[in-house]
Amino acid sequence: MTNANDNETVQERIYRIMRSKKMQQSLVAKDAGFAPKDFNNMLKGRKLIRPEHIVPLCKALGVSADVLFGFPPNATQK
Repeated sequence: MTNANDNETVQERIYRIMRSKKMQQSLVAKDAGFAPKDFNNMLKGRKLIRPEHIVPLCKALGVSADVLFGFPPNATQK
């Protein structure tokens, strides 16, 4: 099954999640423990989103890693 978000990058998903939850980029950066400039660079592709960034990002966004990587929620628990 495909959905409209299959070709979304992680950065695009982060933007979409922030928009849907009306979250400010600077507050997500702070909650994830990133400097706002570093987080902006991650979203713009100028800085890599590294594996160690995933858990803090998920917590700050209030989503699971499944959602961040484009899988249906709880897809990996089957």
